Amino acid sequence: MRIFVFEYVTGGGMIRGTVPPSLIEEGDMMLGALINDLAELPSIELTTLRDARLDVPELVLVVHVMHFGEPIRLV
Repeated sequence: MRIFVFEYVTGGGMIRGTVPPSLIEEGDMMLGALINDLAELPSIELTTLRDARLDVPELVLVVHVMHFGEPIRLV
């Protein structure tokens, strides 16, 4: 089963501006908690979006990196 996991701040929602480090930290904690829980389920393929300025989270099999001005296309 494929599951799309999205957290607005770390997923490129604020790609046009400066993101406060505190929001990145909070977003990463929320995303990490959900990814860790979902990764324990059998036969799960996780997909997420990620702001290109940030590191790619662990445990996610598919990550679409978002760059400024790039349209969102999930395949």
